[in-house]
Amino acid sequence: MAVWDVLLVGACLFAIWLLFFRRRLASALTVFSRGKLSRWQAAMAWLVSFLLFVTIWDIASRLEPEGINKIPGPVQTVAAAGRLLASGKLLSEAGISCLRVLVGFSAASVVGVAVGLLSG
Repeated sequence: MAVWDVLLVGACLFAIWLLFFRRRLASALTVFSRGKLSRWQAAMAWLVSFLLFVTIWDIASRLEPEGINKIPGPVQTVAAAGRLLASGKLLSEAGISCLRVLVGFSAASVVGVAVGLLSG
Protein backbone atom coordinates (compact mmCIF):
# COMPACT_ATOMS: atom_id res chain seq x y z
CA MET A 1 0.00 0.00 0.00
CA ALA A 2 1.45 3.36 -1.04
CA VAL A 3 1.80 6.20 1.39
CA TRP A 4 -0.78 8.24 -0.52
CA ASP A 5 -3.31 5.44 -0.01
CA VAL A 6 -2.63 5.49 3.71
CA LEU A 7 -3.00 9.26 3.83
CA LEU A 8 -6.23 9.12 1.81
CA VAL A 9 -7.71 6.48 4.11
CA GLY A 10 -6.66 8.56 7.12
CA ALA A 11 -8.29 11.67 5.66
CA CYS A 12 -11.51 9.74 4.99
CA LEU A 13 -11.57 8.35 8.51
CA PHE A 14 -10.96 11.84 9.89
CA ALA A 15 -13.83 13.22 7.79
CA ILE A 16 -16.15 10.48 9.08
CA TRP A 17 -15.04 11.22 12.63
CA LEU A 18 -15.79 14.91 12.08
CA LEU A 19 -19.28 14.09 10.81
CA PHE A 20 -20.16 12.11 13.92
CA PHE A 21 -18.37 14.21 16.53
CA ARG A 22 -18.69 17.73 15.15
CA ARG A 23 -20.70 18.96 18.15
CA ARG A 24 -18.05 17.84 20.59
CA LEU A 25 -15.36 19.30 18.36
CA ALA A 26 -17.24 22.60 18.08
CA SER A 27 -17.63 22.86 21.84
CA ALA A 28 -13.97 21.99 22.37
CA LEU A 29 -12.88 24.63 19.86
CA THR A 30 -15.18 27.17 21.52
CA VAL A 31 -13.56 26.51 24.87
CA PHE A 32 -10.12 26.72 23.28
CA SER A 33 -10.86 29.97 21.41
CA ARG A 34 -12.39 31.69 24.45
CA GLY A 35 -9.20 31.20 26.36
CA LYS A 36 -10.62 28.89 29.02
CA LEU A 37 -7.56 26.69 28.77
CA SER A 38 -4.65 27.50 30.99
CA ARG A 39 -1.28 28.25 29.44
CA TRP A 40 -0.07 24.83 30.49
CA GLN A 41 -3.04 23.10 28.83
CA ALA A 42 -2.62 25.14 25.65
CA ALA A 43 1.10 24.32 25.56
CA MET A 44 0.38 20.63 26.07
CA ALA A 45 -2.25 20.68 23.31
CA TRP A 46 0.27 22.28 20.96
CA LEU A 47 2.99 19.79 21.93
CA VAL A 48 0.73 16.76 21.49
CA SER A 49 -0.45 18.06 18.11
CA PHE A 50 3.11 18.63 16.96
CA LEU A 51 4.26 15.19 18.11
CA LEU A 52 1.27 13.56 16.44
CA PHE A 53 2.08 15.35 13.17
CA VAL A 54 5.76 14.31 13.28
CA THR A 55 4.78 10.71 14.14
CA ILE A 56 2.35 10.47 11.21
CA TRP A 57 4.96 12.05 8.94
CA ASP A 58 7.58 9.52 10.05
CA ILE A 59 5.22 6.56 9.59
CA ALA A 60 4.22 7.81 6.13
CA SER A 61 7.86 8.18 5.10
CA ARG A 62 8.63 4.63 6.23
CA LEU A 63 5.67 3.11 4.36
CA GLU A 64 6.69 4.49 0.97
CA PRO A 65 9.13 2.25 -0.93
CA GLU A 66 12.41 3.72 -2.17
CA GLY A 67 12.07 5.68 -5.36
CA ILE A 68 11.71 9.12 -6.83
CA ASN A 69 8.42 9.83 -5.04
CA LYS A 70 9.70 8.87 -1.57
CA ILE A 71 8.72 11.30 1.15
CA PRO A 72 11.72 12.17 3.31
CA GLY A 73 11.21 11.61 7.02
CA PRO A 74 11.63 14.24 9.72
CA VAL A 75 15.19 13.11 10.53
CA GLN A 76 16.31 13.29 6.90
CA THR A 77 14.63 16.70 6.52
CA VAL A 78 16.35 18.17 9.58
CA ALA A 79 19.70 16.71 8.46
CA ALA A 80 19.32 18.21 4.97
CA ALA A 81 18.34 21.58 6.46
CA GLY A 82 21.44 21.44 8.66
CA ARG A 83 23.67 20.72 5.67
CA LEU A 84 22.10 23.56 3.66
CA LEU A 85 22.42 25.93 6.60
CA ALA A 86 26.07 25.02 7.10
CA SER A 87 26.83 25.54 3.40
CA GLY A 88 24.95 28.86 3.29
CA LYS A 89 22.49 27.69 0.63
CA LEU A 90 19.41 27.43 2.86
CA LEU A 91 18.07 30.94 2.23
CA SER A 92 18.56 30.81 -1.54
CA GLU A 93 16.94 27.36 -1.76
CA ALA A 94 14.02 28.50 0.42
CA GLY A 95 13.62 31.55 -1.81
CA ILE A 96 13.48 29.37 -4.91
CA SER A 97 10.83 27.17 -3.26
CA CYS A 98 8.75 30.21 -2.28
CA LEU A 99 9.01 31.54 -5.83
CA ARG A 100 7.73 28.20 -7.20
CA VAL A 101 4.78 28.31 -4.81
CA LEU A 102 4.00 31.91 -5.79
CA VAL A 103 4.14 31.12 -9.52
CA GLY A 104 1.93 28.05 -9.09
CA PHE A 105 -0.58 29.91 -6.95
CA SER A 106 -0.69 32.81 -9.41
CA ALA A 107 -1.24 30.50 -12.39
CA ALA A 108 -4.00 28.62 -10.54
CA SER A 109 -5.63 31.92 -9.56
CA VAL A 110 -5.65 33.19 -13.13
CA VAL A 111 -7.17 29.94 -14.41
CA GLY A 112 -9.69 29.84 -11.56
CA VAL A 113 -10.84 33.42 -12.14
CA ALA A 114 -11.10 32.82 -15.89
CA VAL A 115 -13.18 29.67 -15.39
CA GLY A 116 -15.35 31.48 -12.84
CA LEU A 117 -15.99 34.38 -15.19
CA LEU A 118 -16.79 32.04 -18.09
CA SER A 119 -19.20 29.98 -16.01
CA GLY A 120 -21.07 33.09 -14.91
